[in-house]
This record gives sequence, structure tokens and C-alpha cells, in this order.
Amino acid sequence: MLNTKTFNWGVPVAVFVVSFAAFLIYALKRYVIYGNMELETHLLFLCNKALAMSAVSLISSIIILNAYNRIVPESLYLRHHIRKHFGIITSTTVVLHIFISILLFSPANFPKLFNTSGGLHYYGAITLIFGVIAFLMVTAIDHFEGRGLENTLIFQLGGYLGLIFLMLHLAVMSYKGWFAPVEWPGNMIPLSLIAFSMLFIVLIVDLVSRILKRK
Repeated sequence: MLNTKTFNWGVPVAVFVVSFAAFLIYALKRYVIYGNMELETHLLFLCNKALAMSAVSLISSIIILNAYNRIVPESLYLRHHIRKHFGIITSTTVVLHIFISILLFSPANFPKLFNTSGGLHYYGAITLIFGVIAFLMVTAIDHFEGRGLENTLIFQLGGYLGLIFLMLHLAVMSYKGWFAPVEWPGNMIPLSLIAFSMLFIVLIVDLVSRILKRK
């Protein structure tokens, strides 16, 4: 018989480990093998990219599981209450990503966000603002999850806004590179575009599940 505690922690941890490993390999191949980054000086930077993608994978998993649970109320996901454990792992991953990003935040690591004089560019500031808003909204949603507010309009609106601000955080920071495939190292899609696409897809999945539930 499946141990409930093991299942609750095992699923989100597995999602984190698999996504982190997969995206780290992808980042190494794109930026080191095909790009011009030195592994010795950019290992933490690349690990942070994989960490960010792991956070997106966890958020996407939560939304998909919620959508499935909405359509199939008696699902295994509902019975084992793994929503809380997914939230803990996701929040921890996001906080760690933010902490490392602060350590690495400089024109050398994020040249797109700074102007030629070394100051923060206006869309660099917008990127940070969108990221902070997304973090606060996702954290608030996670905090109030399971308190009977899931079906309230403000809770649902907060979830959508958090997701949209996260997508805007990615888009403002990287959109120029998305439309220049000739500049993609090894013809490999930018991680930010992959993350944006994942979030867009799960947003549609969530909306469809809500429509189906009402029928």
C-alpha cells in the first residue's frame, strides 16, 4: 500500500529533481557547448536558470493537477492532499532562485537589463517589478490555499494575475531574443520562451477545466 506521506512529498520532489536535471543539461548544452559561456565562471548562473525552470515546472504541475482534480473530484491527487507539499517545494524553489539572482545581479550576468553606463534600464526595472508582484501573489495564493477560499472570485483572480505577471516578467526580460532564431545557440529555444509557453499552455488548461466543470 502506498504510504501517504511518501507520496505527498515524493511527487513534488520528483518533479523538481527531474526538471532541474533536464533543464540544467539543456542550459549547459545551449550556453556552454553551443554558446560562449565558460562553465567554470557561469556554473551558478546556469544552475539558477535550471532552478527557475524547475519553479515553472512545479507551478505548471500544480495548475494541471488542480485542473484534473476539478474535472475528476475523486482523483488520487485530492485524496492524498499533495497540494500543500507542492506549494512548500515550489515556494522554497522560488525563494532560492530569487536569492541566487540577487547574488548574481550585475551587468555582466544580465546585460539586457542594464544600459551602457551600467545603470538599470527601464525595462530592467519593469522586469523586476513584474517578478516581485508575481512572487507576492503566488506566495499569497499558496498561503491561503486550503482555507476554503479556492472558489472565491478574488482567489481565482489573484491566481490568474500572478501567472500573468510571471509571464510578463519573462517576456519583458527576453522577448527580443525570442524573435531572433538565427541567434539561438545551436538552434536551441531560449529557456525563457520555453517557460512562457509552459505557463501559457497551463493557463489555457486551467480555463478549459473551469468551463468543463460548469457544464
